[in-house]
Amino acid sequence: MKAYSRKICIFFYIFTSSMISFGQHEYKLQKLNKIDIPPEIIIGTISYLDIDNLGNLLITDQMSKSVLLFTKSSMKFKNLSPVKCTPGFNWRPIYSIFNGNNILVINSLPWGYKFHKNGDCYKPMNYKFIAPSFIINASESKLVGYYNDDNGNILKMMDEDGNVLFTFGEFQKNFKNFIKRFSGGGLTTDEKGKYIFKMDVHSPVLHKYNLKGRLVDKKTFHLLNFHSIDRDIKDNATNPILIMKDLKIILEDKSTIKNFAYYSNEKFIIVTLTNKKQYIHLVNINGEVLFESEIPEEISYLNSKNGLLYFVEQPFIKNSEILPNPQIILYEIK
Repeated sequence: MKAYSRKICIFFYIFTSSMISFGQHEYKLQKLNKIDIPPEIIIGTISYLDIDNLGNLLITDQMSKSVLLFTKSSMKFKNLSPVKCTPGFNWRPIYSIFNGNNILVINSLPWGYKFHKNGDCYKPMNYKFIAPSFIINASESKLVGYYNDDNGNILKMMDEDGNVLFTFGEFQKNFKNFIKRFSGGGLTTDEKGKYIFKMDVHSPVLHKYNLKGRLVDKKTFHLLNFHSIDRDIKDNATNPILIMKDLKIILEDKSTIKNFAYYSNEKFIIVTLTNKKQYIHLVNINGEVLFESEIPEEISYLNSKNGLLYFVEQPFIKNSEILPNPQIILYEIK
């Protein structure tokens, strides 16, 4: 146990002490504080986290089928439920986001449900709405979804009820099956919702679109220990066992994009995975890499907002058989 504790301390020191000089600026990762979830609230895992501009949190726990709203000003948690407004609704939340004056929960059939900003139930999404892999807010009450479905890989501009207005997006056709079947990459927007940014799971290439869906810029990042895959999953592959075997071969000593999020001031966070090791990268809109570090296996990246990084850590059991709730830990790169 002591040896294991020393290992954690060493990893933590490396992670929090990492720094990179860029021009005249030396970037450094710093731990700020943590958010404890009270024991009376039972959390299985934090599957997804979203943050609004006030620092309020939306915690999605797929394991316990729950969504929690944490209000920063009152330091209180509220459990979201559609039961009062829509009795019998099949509540299986996948992830949730702050959506203007509402909260949007992406659900597993029916595909979506809306809540008021205070967490009170509102209404289901349009019956035609289908859950995307990622969804973000664009300006003028629009939503953008990243879809991997039978029609291929595509971005959809939608109104606030999920009705499709138009489709767009550039995806590499020679990796279409991998993008469709392997989770990762991401979709985000800037502070004003003026531009849409996309990154696919297989490659550290940033695609920048305007609100009309036109590609206005593309940047490739050269990331620490990132080794791109060199072939796609075979066409017409349907057997899950054979697909998994093929994926194992494709991913041997290769890398994927695990997370992609907006950080602040035209900077982005990319989290990569190579041989079970995770790396965090701070990059800017010009294609420059500003900071890189390995992430210790004891913590996992959740999301970024307003220059803050949110990680989750599962504390050890101390003199009890009850597993403690995970902790949300805040960092910044300065």
